[in-house]
Amino acid sequence: KKNVYLTFLTIAGVIALVLSFGPSIKMSDTRPKQTKNSFYLSDYLMTTDDTAIDMPYEFIYQKIPGISNMRAIHRWLLLFKFILIIAAAVYLSQLYKKYPKISVILTLIIFIEIFPNLRQTHNIYRQNYTNLQQFRHDVIEPLKAYINPGQTIFYLAPENTADWENDYLANYISANLNIHSYNCGGDKNMAIARSHWPEKILSMRDYENQNDDAFQALQNNDVDKIIIPNFSLRWDAYSWPPSPESYQQTLLDREAVFDYNDERFNIIFKKYFSIIDLKN
Repeated sequence: KKNVYLTFLTIAGVIALVLSFGPSIKMSDTRPKQTKNSFYLSDYLMTTDDTAIDMPYEFIYQKIPGISNMRAIHRWLLLFKFILIIAAAVYLSQLYKKYPKISVILTLIIFIEIFPNLRQTHNIYRQNYTNLQQFRHDVIEPLKAYINPGQTIFYLAPENTADWENDYLANYISANLNIHSYNCGGDKNMAIARSHWPEKILSMRDYENQNDDAFQALQNNDVDKIIIPNFSLRWDAYSWPPSPESYQQTLLDREAVFDYNDERFNIIFKKYFSIIDLKN
């Protein structure tokens, strides 16, 4: 029975490993370096012309339900690693019966190999904490002076003129201000949220008549205030503060999403955001 189980695990592991390669084999193949602030879905894709070898089972990723819907094919490698750990444990336990010293040495080598780099992990966590505290100082605390708990906010983000959206930082900002927001992080979450947005909130995000849409949304009490961030709600979630080049580009981009000379609005300008409300 043990041999049957191991055979099954071996076959499953090999299949998972092969599937993790994707429809093409990549050997030192990389996409061209991206220099822009906003990305489209096509920027994440690698064409078959850029890969070393095309595999004959490409149809699996296009035709078989479940596999065809996977966005990150490399995650099959997790199943392979999980099976590898189980197989290694079984083989080492069998080896221990005949060669205990060799089994212990191999176990120690495996343990050392998979043990996390504590120093690197500590440095990453410390930098993330520093970034978080700086973000609170630069964005959260200044916003508290103008946004009241319980208010409904809409983030009109310049980078979302792209063909997809992911307002990661909206979650953190809204939670810390104790406010309601139409925006949220995660493309699937955003798709669900958008299906419940009022008409003027939806059309505002289309960036065609955003000033008129903003006026109607505020007048209809669909939203209490509109925030235009001078940073990316998505890309600046990875590191803070934004680079000087990225910040300057965002300042230029925001001019394309709202007419700040519109006299119907009261606008508060701060370094990392603008707050828009109706004039009394």
